[in-house]
Amino acid sequence: MRLHLTTPGLDGKEERRMLQKNSQTTGLIYAIFCYLCWGLFPLYFLLTAPASPLEIVAERVVFSLVFCLLLLLLTGQLRSLGLYLKDRRQLGLSLLASLLIFVNWLL
Repeated sequence: MRLHLTTPGLDGKEERRMLQKNSQTTGLIYAIFCYLCWGLFPLYFLLTAPASPLEIVAERVVFSLVFCLLLLLLTGQLRSLGLYLKDRRQLGLSLLASLLIFVNWLL
């Protein structure tokens, strides 16, 4: 059985037009946000100029670790991390990938 929700007082054509307008408005908001972020990135890079690339990479690693651990804790998936860390092959591949990302960020 399929549930079809309609807006009271509107026929299908008007409802589709409203949904399309909402979609266009959402897209416009996303576009403005992206252009704003893109315009502010140079200011961010000026603020990070005094820090060395190694320091920036180290901070990203630490903050990402804290964020991921918190996310795993909140979603109840912390046990799966333990199982993942016991698999030597997966751990080795992850360490190799991290090393490649680290070198990429330093260049």
